[in-house]
Amino acid sequence: MSDWIPVTERLPESSQFVLVTCYYFDTHNETVEAFYNEESQSFWEGDLERLVIAWMPLPQPYQPSPQ
Repeated sequence: MSDWIPVTERLPESSQFVLVTCYYFDTHNETVEAFYNEESQSFWEGDLERLVIAWMPLPQPYQPSPQ
């Protein structure tokens, strides 16, 4: 998996689903899947009380080993 990328460093290059770390205003963090909209340069994850502080690409899906 990739390292976390602070949003102050850079944003995803294209509209895509990514993992984000969100800061809640009551001082705890949560990691959720979000969609990054390149046109508006914003993340959408369904709760406007969250502030995205970092993101990373989604991991590759699980692939079982051939038997």
